[in-house]
Amino acid sequence: MDKIVRHLADALNKELELEDKGTVLSVDSLKSAIAFRVQELLSSDPSLLFSYLYRLDVSETKLKEALDPSGGDIVKAISKLIYNRQLERVKTKNSYKQSTIDGWDW
Repeated sequence: MDKIVRHLADALNKELELEDKGTVLSVDSLKSAIAFRVQELLSSDPSLLFSYLYRLDVSETKLKEALDPSGGDIVKAISKLIYNRQLERVKTKNSYKQSTIDGWDW
């Protein structure tokens, strides 16, 4: 799990420009960093947040549900969507990882 969390943290650091790159050591700290960044972007630049969500390929249907104010904490809901989507991407990438092809060294 630690390897997946590290890959997930690296992907999210790149995609969302999280603070304190390289210091994410646990799932909880990663989720906290995502929530902090989501809150920051919602307050200062919502259009950039939605651009990130589009690039991360977060489901529009799920996002609409998360943005429903009657559903509870919007920041927590969006953060959960981001975390779950990135986790899905990392697992998919790892399951289709190919070994190096001999003779293709450049």
